[in-house]
Amino acid sequence: MKFVAIILFCFFGLNALSQNLIQNGGFEKMSSCPKTLGDFNPVHWHSTLYGRKTPDYFSNCGSAEDFSNPTNFIINMNPFKGNSYIGLVGYNPLNGYREYVSTQLTDTLVKDEMYTFTITLSQPELALYYISNLGVIFSPDSLDVRRLPNTLISEADINIQIAKDFLKCRDSWTTYEVSYKAVGGESYLHLGCFLTDEKLLYRTYQDRMEFCKKTGYNDAYYLIDEVSLMPKVDSLLTSDEQILLLEQSGPAQTFVFEDIKFDSGDFSSQETEFEQFTELIVFLKDNPNMKVLIEGHTDDVGEASDNLILSNERALFVKSFFESQSITNIILAKGYGEEVPSKPNNSKENRRKNRRVVIKVF
Repeated sequence: MKFVAIILFCFFGLNALSQNLIQNGGFEKMSSCPKTLGDFNPVHWHSTLYGRKTPDYFSNCGSAEDFSNPTNFIINMNPFKGNSYIGLVGYNPLNGYREYVSTQLTDTLVKDEMYTFTITLSQPELALYYISNLGVIFSPDSLDVRRLPNTLISEADINIQIAKDFLKCRDSWTTYEVSYKAVGGESYLHLGCFLTDEKLLYRTYQDRMEFCKKTGYNDAYYLIDEVSLMPKVDSLLTSDEQILLLEQSGPAQTFVFEDIKFDSGDFSSQETEFEQFTELIVFLKDNPNMKVLIEGHTDDVGEASDNLILSNERALFVKSFFESQSITNIILAKGYGEEVPSKPNNSKENRRKNRRVVIKVF
């Protein structure tokens, strides 16, 4: 990969533009490796009903013999990302059994502010049923487990509607995104099925009945990965305002691409030169919550006003390529013209290096 990478950790921290308010939303951190079903030890998460209900934790460090590894015969699902995920019973129509998980948010939600909740779900072969709804409720405190019923029936703050496209969850991962307007003061998140039996729609996977007879499992069982709750500020800000906030926060990493052969006065380049972006594209797909600022720069040949337009066209040209690679990150582009040269514009070689693209990741 032909670029110069400058790691800048000063000024870098959580901010409203990139902060996931859910800690360990990918369940990668654990207090110990799971040894059997019912072991639930991802850091920052707990069973809402503690010992009364036992959601499951799966990691590649588990052993197949103990049914904790994602490739064992009961689950047989690799994580959506990373090495771990969790599993819970949304609903069992035979006995009404349900499981719930909870976590404390990193910050209290602000009244009337908009947030985006994202969750990735799957149903492995042991799931005999699917249900129409999973949900999220928020609370200002952790809830008194001693006063909670075994089944939490409540009006959910966030509803994840899955009935119409339930097949998308069958043996594959599907991501759902829901907007939420905060009441104010929410500090804890609780996840599970909160609908009453009467309102809950469930159906049977008929082709799974034989498998479930062998294993003894007959639940609407869901695997969960990559849970996030993000302040929904991007839709309220213009691109220029978003760029200004990113510039003020300071990037986590800066990549300088001097090998893109922009001719003087031209905004495009050969597509083969985009091969140098390959590793960065893989990194962004693995880190979808990070934001990207693509900067275009020129040499000092020509009018400064024309160079400003040209540099913006170069940045947009590269941005369009990144977007064509199915990247879900927010990608912004800005041209700086000849205002920020990397070298003095006193030679042909230096001018070539100034015709560059800088990509900053936040």
